[in-house]
Amino acid sequence: SVQVPAQLLGNAHFPWQLGISARRLASAMSQFREIRAIHDASIVRVYQAYNDAIADSAVAANSFRAPLEAGLWSATRMTWIKPSAVWMAYRCGWTVKKDKNQARVLALDVSREGFEELLMSARLSHGSEQGKCKEGSVTVQWDPERFMHPEAPTKDVLTRSVPQMRSIQIGLRGAAVEKLLDPAFLVKITDVTHSFRRAAQALEASPPDLDAAAAELWPDRKEEQMQVPPELRAVLQMDVRLGEEASAAGAVGAGKGARGSAAAGGGAGGGGEGAEGAGKEVPKVEDDSVGQQDDSVGQPESQCHA
Repeated sequence: SVQVPAQLLGNAHFPWQLGISARRLASAMSQFREIRAIHDASIVRVYQAYNDAIADSAVAANSFRAPLEAGLWSATRMTWIKPSAVWMAYRCGWTVKKDKNQARVLALDVSREGFEELLMSARLSHGSEQGKCKEGSVTVQWDPERFMHPEAPTKDVLTRSVPQMRSIQIGLRGAAVEKLLDPAFLVKITDVTHSFRRAAQALEASPPDLDAAAAELWPDRKEEQMQVPPELRAVLQMDVRLGEEASAAGAVGAGKGARGSAAAGGGAGGGGEGAEGAGKEVPKVEDDSVGQQDDSVGQPESQCHA
């Protein structure tokens, strides 16, 4: 049976990210790889971090075309999107704990139909897809999920990793990045920077106020598990279970109905899910979009580095 990590028991914050009760968390963990996002039938919300100039221009125009035309943003560099607000907070240091190129968080509401179509062409950065992810325009990496945790070590930036669950990270290059210029795909851009900063302040308060932090990150809707079509589950190798990843490493690749491989970032013998199952995160490398699509700072494996 799946065990809820001891460090999460008794902490009021951990069910918030899923919008579920504590007693259902073990069941959710048993599903291992799922997409959790603010979503409805029409849109899915994902996050990116940028510098002030790009954020101001994109929000004002409700499009990345304005910063593109101003020479601030490039469609030729790899960039990463993620539906987990806490993962975004960890990556950018709640906009205040890392660098100025990650000083603003934008929530991107994208077409759900377009989101699912985009993922149908994904290559995984691990397992049987390892080394092939540069051949496509969409890369998926499954990293350990993160929850808010005010007593976390400094390096974890008020968050705690949960290896028993995975969070999807989506890398875009080439034609996939150009989707961010299509108003039919990218419906709305919202600056949520102040919500992230207020959430961090609530976590650092004495005593920490986890309810207030959660209310800042999810004032209207919480991140909930998406119903993913079977064919997309196969492409993303979502039906691998905790503990099965090693035996699945030699499975046929995504898009063939495979049940997949080692998880985010390495593959068999390469520091992937086998290592992460012990609570370790995948080694990261910086990509070339530092100073631009800066949520990608420190993102996945070198074989998928644009």
